[in-house]
Amino acid sequence: MSEAPEYQDAIERAVAGDHTALSELLYALYSVTEDQVRRAVPADLRSLLAAEDVLQDVHLEVFRTMHRFSAESGWDGFQRWVARIAQQRMLDRIRELRRAKRGGGHKKVEPNATRDQDRLTPLLELLQVDSLTPSRVIRRQEWARTLKIELAGLNEDYREALRLRYLEGLSIAEVATALGRSDRAAQMLCHRGLKQLRDNLGNATRFLSRG
Repeated sequence: MSEAPEYQDAIERAVAGDHTALSELLYALYSVTEDQVRRAVPADLRSLLAAEDVLQDVHLEVFRTMHRFSAESGWDGFQRWVARIAQQRMLDRIRELRRAKRGGGHKKVEPNATRDQDRLTPLLELLQVDSLTPSRVIRRQEWARTLKIELAGLNEDYREALRLRYLEGLSIAEVATALGRSDRAAQMLCHRGLKQLRDNLGNATRFLSRG
């Protein structure tokens, strides 16, 4: 890991609560963190543990706790901090799965990124993310990565409503039941969640277009 002075301003803004700055940092570190998580999945759990789910845990934790990070630690410090979070979240998932295996409660997952990309497609198409880029069309993989980061940064109620509705494919009535809300409330959560997500993705073009 090496220093990257160009990220220092983003780190300081992210610590101060700037959502877009933190998204930029997580996007810059995405490949490194994803590789760390994939390599850490134990061989005997590869059919049960999706690396994408652990990565989502990592992003959620970073959004929740970034205000505690010391900006003086710089880019190297940020990378080490995220790596420690990734290691801990992976250990947590492994412990949960091993307990579930002993109790017989587990289900298989597709062990590659295709499943995750396919689940994101309806939401990517709904948000029409390509139209958010004024200068050029960003590749779908870049948008998928950014979408996953932005989902982690949403209000918890919005995130869960969108996950159930668009990633799990539930109807509004089913989302309402799962959340213990009325149909109207579930619909409103999805509407507001999509608006916030679209706004955040629009802001993300500032750093995506530099890539």
